[in-house]
Formats: sequence, structure tokens, C-alpha cells
Amino acid sequence: MAVNPSEISYSAAISSCEKGRQWQMALSLLSQMPDARLSPNLLCFAAAVLACVKCNRWRDTFVLLDDMLGFSLEPNPFTLSTLLAECEQRGLLSTEQKLATAMCLTQPFARSIG
Repeated sequence: MAVNPSEISYSAAISSCEKGRQWQMALSLLSQMPDARLSPNLLCFAAAVLACVKCNRWRDTFVLLDDMLGFSLEPNPFTLSTLLAECEQRGLLSTEQKLATAMCLTQPFARSIG
């Protein structure tokens, strides 16, 4: 019996990579999804962001944010707050300000705060 990959199976695999601090594998799995005719979803990206954050790959987190936007996905408040925390920890004030502005302008975030 063959098992076909799905967004759910990729999300679970990427999440496992995050827990195991395997950022390279997480990014590899994420990049393979379009070849499998699957579109990465917010959960896949969020898990990949966390994998990169846990391994101090903060620059990769911003590449992921750009990639997320390239798939017409709006980052959720959790992903954005993770990125903001990274900016604060690394002293990237201008980047932190840009992210904070983006958070205030996105509809999903506005709905989540009231």
C-alpha cells in the first residue's frame, strides 16, 4: 500500500525536524513540497521558522517570511511574534520595527487583538 505525501505529513515531518533541531532538513522538506505538487501551508512554515530559530539561523527565518509571502500566505501572529523576539534578541531594531508595522497592518492580526 503506497502512502502519498500530503500537507499534513510534510507539516508533521517539518515539526519533527524542529523538535530535533534539524533546520537543514526542515528547509529541505519545505522546498520539496512544490515538487510533490503540494503548497506549503502556515503550519509548515511556522515549524520551519521555529527550527531555524532554535538553531540560531535567524537570517533563514526572514527568507522563510519572504517565501511565505510568495505563496500568498499571511504570517500568523505566532510566527510574527517569534520573528520579533529574534529581532529584539539580536538588536535588529529597524527590522523589528518593520515587522511590528506589518503585524499592525495585517487583517488576521487585527482580528486577533480585538
